[in-house]
Amino acid sequence: MQTDASGRLPARGSKLRAWLPVLVALVSSFSLATGRARGEDAPALNTVLFGSPQRRASSAGDRWQAALGMRTSWIGGAGFDPFSDNDTLAQGSLVVTRGLDVGARPLALALGLSLDLGHSDATTRGIDADLDLQRIAVVLEPRYLLAPGLFVGGRLAPGAQRVVASLHDPSAPSTLATSFWTPSVDASLTAGGRLNPAGARAGFWLLAEGGYGWSPSHDLTLSPRLSARDASKAGATSLGTLAPRAPFMRISLALSY
Repeated sequence: MQTDASGRLPARGSKLRAWLPVLVALVSSFSLATGRARGEDAPALNTVLFGSPQRRASSAGDRWQAALGMRTSWIGGAGFDPFSDNDTLAQGSLVVTRGLDVGARPLALALGLSLDLGHSDATTRGIDADLDLQRIAVVLEPRYLLAPGLFVGGRLAPGAQRVVASLHDPSAPSTLATSFWTPSVDASLTAGGRLNPAGARAGFWLLAEGGYGWSPSHDLTLSPRLSARDASKAGATSLGTLAPRAPFMRISLALSY
């Protein structure tokens, strides 16, 4: 057995003390892993990654949120008159967003996609006119959290809009129709309130939005749905200029997680 210069045995205790922090870290990691495997919570880790339970509850609207609602627009102009008796267009809306924590509470940022599907029709002198507007857009929404389960914000949603218009005249040989795509953008103010307790795992929300939707004007020229040779003989019908830009409001119910 070896001894040091003083004739005493090496101080193994000092080596163990040097390794003690490493052993403690390994044991703690093993305990955390086994606890997660058994489905147990790791409060400290959850707090680091997601914030405190109070913070997670107050920012439920800043995570995944899917909203289903109704968007109503008021469109003026001669091009829209054949398709509506009251200058209103109703669209079903689906908006899915993912909230991001920007690190400057109580501010947050939501990014997502929106889809609006609408239809309007009217009958004049036995002629049925139908208009479909389908819009898809990217959603950029800064939010200000007033209180747990309550926020206000602004939304910018650039996108593209598809318009399909048709006239059905019983005396005509064929339906007159046209379709086209245009760019569009919405700018609006938003507000949301949670309807169930903030501590619940899933949130139910009532959302309100109001603003202005813009897209360029387009001349509505409808052609018969015939072969190219026959269509040139039948001619086309112009309904004027359609300008689907107007103030709008949207009321939605949303589920967040």
